[in-house]
Amino acid sequence: MEIIVISISQYKDKDAVVTAITDNKTISFYAKGILNPKNKNSFLNCFLTKANISLIEGKIKYPILEKAELISSPLMLDSNFEYMNCLMIIDEAVRFLISEEEAFLTYEVVNNSLESLKNKMDSYVILLQFLFKLLPIIGFGIEVNNCVNCQTKKSIVGFSFIEGGFLCKNCITNTDKKYSKEQLILIRNNILSKTPKTVEGIKIEEVKEILLDLNTFIEDGVGYRLKHLDTLLM
Repeated sequence: MEIIVISISQYKDKDAVVTAITDNKTISFYAKGILNPKNKNSFLNCFLTKANISLIEGKIKYPILEKAELISSPLMLDSNFEYMNCLMIIDEAVRFLISEEEAFLTYEVVNNSLESLKNKMDSYVILLQFLFKLLPIIGFGIEVNNCVNCQTKKSIVGFSFIEGGFLCKNCITNTDKKYSKEQLILIRNNILSKTPKTVEGIKIEEVKEILLDLNTFIEDGVGYRLKHLDTLLM
C-alpha cells in the first residue's frame, strides 16, 4: 500500500501511531520503534514521507506495521527556507483545513506538490497551485474559463474568491480584487494544469500577493489561517 505520512503521535517510549493518506482513504497504524533513529523504519517519523507499507492485525485498536519501504523523503540536504516552509504549509493545510476522514482526498495534489518540490520548481508557485487545488476539496468552486457572473471570456480583469472565479470589467465591483494580466494567467494556468506553471515576467511580489489573498480567504471561509504561510510571506 502506498502512503504519504501526515502526522506522527507518540504511543509508547519509541513507538508511534502514524496517520497517513492513500489515494482512497485515511489510515492510522501502530509503528513499533520508529521514534528510535536506529530503527529500520525510522524514516516514517517524518511528515510527508512517501512509502510502501504492509499492515497486520494485532491486539490493539490499530493495525500494526509489518514492513515498510521508503519511496521518497521530503527532507533534502540542500533544503532552503522556502522549501522547508512549503513542506510545513502543505502539512499544516492537510491537517487543519480538512477532516482526518477526508484527508485522503488531497492525496493527488499533495503527491504532485512533493514531486514538484523534488524537481526544484518554484516553491511559491507550487504553493499557489496546491492551495487553489485544495479549494474545491474544502467546498469552494473556482471558474477560470470565463467571467463567473456573465460567462463572457472577454475583458477579464479581476478575481473574486467569494464569487468563485474570474470577473470581467463589467462585473467587477469595488470590493473585488483586480490583478495584473500576468497574475490572472498564473491563476488560470495553475488551476487547470496538473503541474505548477509560472508565467514569464511575473514578479515574486505578485505571486506573494495572491498567496496572501488566498490565506485571508481560507481564514474567512474555514476559520483557520495558515501560520506557516504568513511566516513565508513576511
